[in-house]
Amino acid sequence: MSRINTQPIGDHVRTRREALGLSARKLARIAGIDNGTLLRIEHGDIRQPRPDTLDAIETALAHWTDTDRELPPLTTYLRARYPSMPERAVSALNDYFDYLASRYGDATNVNGADQR
Repeated sequence: MSRINTQPIGDHVRTRREALGLSARKLARIAGIDNGTLLRIEHGDIRQPRPDTLDAIETALAHWTDTDRELPPLTTYLRARYPSMPERAVSALNDYFDYLASRYGDATNVNGADQR
């Protein structure tokens, strides 16, 4: 029998953020949301955050990197940072970056990290 997670969303976010060593300010910046919004979620003042806000936080937490971790794909970052950007714009930016990388040299796997 599976157990239902009854932990409040804010506690869950804070626990994951702290386990990754992220400050609330940095997580908010990576997720592309207001720092005050993140803090209100973590403190339980916002008990049911908007789905797009939760998606941005989840994406940021799932793809957080430090010097020992691989960077997320450019499209993942763009979707998290600019959630209202049309998909065709995300695709165009990704294609343009690939063009630049092919023209000027691909920076992936330099010292074991994706430098994009």
